[in-house]
Amino acid sequence: EAYSGIKNNYDICVVEGAGSPVELNMKHDDIVNMGLAEMVDAPVILVADIDRGGVFASIYGTIELMDPDEKKRVKGVIVNKFRGNVDILRPGLKKIEELTGVPILGVMPYFELDIEDEDGVTEKFNKIKDKKGQINISVIKLKHISNFTDIDALMVNKDVNINYVTSFHEIGDEDLIIIPGSKNTIDDLKDIKEKGIAQEIIKASRKGTPIIGVCGGFQILGQRVLDPYGIEGDIKELPGLGLLDMETVMEREKLTKQYSGTLLGKVGLLEGLGNININGYEIHQGVTTGNEVSVTEDERFVAVAKDNIMGTYLHGIFDNLEFTDFILNKIREKKGLEAKNSEVSFDEYRLKELDKLEKIFRENVDMKAIYKILEEN
Repeated sequence: EAYSGIKNNYDICVVEGAGSPVELNMKHDDIVNMGLAEMVDAPVILVADIDRGGVFASIYGTIELMDPDEKKRVKGVIVNKFRGNVDILRPGLKKIEELTGVPILGVMPYFELDIEDEDGVTEKFNKIKDKKGQINISVIKLKHISNFTDIDALMVNKDVNINYVTSFHEIGDEDLIIIPGSKNTIDDLKDIKEKGIAQEIIKASRKGTPIIGVCGGFQILGQRVLDPYGIEGDIKELPGLGLLDMETVMEREKLTKQYSGTLLGKVGLLEGLGNININGYEIHQGVTTGNEVSVTEDERFVAVAKDNIMGTYLHGIFDNLEFTDFILNKIREKKGLEAKNSEVSFDEYRLKELDKLEKIFRENVDMKAIYKILEEN
């Protein structure tokens, strides 16, 4: 159904696999790699990560472990993340073409690119906190963190430093705390309580530190989270941080929708903002209700604010330039720093980075061969 929705609305559909296409122990349940390619009769390009080492064995072994019908689908190989002089690699590439009968379409160099990472597969969590950052933001690195790319729009600002928090010792001197989305809100809530992180967030809130919860983080800020149908596990109910007078019930149906509306700058962190248009998307199992002030015009609680606390179901909230500039300038004002507005929106910044990727891809991959593969299928 997901594939058909794309196929029926676009000229080209790219199916991105997940992991190895020859996991022999799970092959009978494969719906993301060669299994899906067979279902939709798609040609396949194998992408090999040379940065991990053993790339020739990986390419050869992968192709040889495929069934004969699967091998016929593989029209080419791209070697990814190569460091150094590609001429040194060419004898090996020629040999692997002879062994497999599959052409090498190109070798992509390793280079710096600032675009959203695949969920959970990122080096951003490992970055050391830069003490020189004028604005320090702590993002709680939940055990089941999701949609962490919500934070990327903040990182575009040169005076903003992001620290992904895994211990209660790391909380206390930041200018803003963000609790991001979660694939399992109750388990993550339980985890941050056991680690002492929850208590430190509550302490910081009492000192006036701004705290923003997004989706699962919004749910965590409330009085309690209930899971009557066992959607997330065996725990039926768990007290939240109690920073918002709200409670969340995990329902059987998940809400997924694009969102466009008006953010009402009237209370708490948003006081003085005025009414602005915002865009984002929602994807959540929980339904949150309570007694806080809604800061959108919707009947349900899409976003609420009180004092120094804000909760929202909107992923991509920080992609909204007016909102993010307002929050950061509030922090700058509090710290005696000069207010400033972002030079480019995150959408513009993202497009610039994607243009960079496109240029490097075209320079290093045989695009004529790829177009020919498309034409033949």
